[in-house]
Amino acid sequence: MRPFFFKRCYLSITLLILCLPSFTFGEESKQIDVFNEALTKLSAASMQERSAAVEQLAAIQEPRAIVVLQALLDGQLLKMRNDGKLVIGTNSETGYQINDAKTGQDLGLAESGNIQKITVNNSLRTALRKTIGRLELKASDAKVRISAVHAIAKAIDEEGLTLLRDRLPIENE
Repeated sequence: MRPFFFKRCYLSITLLILCLPSFTFGEESKQIDVFNEALTKLSAASMQERSAAVEQLAAIQEPRAIVVLQALLDGQLLKMRNDGKLVIGTNSETGYQINDAKTGQDLGLAESGNIQKITVNNSLRTALRKTIGRLELKASDAKVRISAVHAIAKAIDEEGLTLLRDRLPIENE
């Protein structure tokens, strides 16, 4: 009777171990879907949709989210006119040096006429600073956290003050 019990326990544990990665993968897949949905909203015409996209990006644990949010704040988030793809671009003499916003993959050069800037208004710019600061407060690099404190301080409000107070006992640098 005992060998059967141990075999059953062994099989149950083995199945559990084998299934755990699929649960993690399902969660990662959901995060990627939310990330892609938020990128689509960022290219929408409505500032309300862009604002909702910023909140979505802040809520997920996607490493590219901060990169995209910072590019939006810096005026470097661009939309390709031909296919609507979001890219992050830096101005060059011959157009823009662009990278895919989703993956970070280098896409080479694009002519200025093929690019449309994703614009932000003052309200969204303020929200972006706060959001980026909030996300960067959790960074492992002390310089990034200090930069986050400065970003939050630029538009300090009750929420930002609470965030900084909560972080103070944890901070050691």
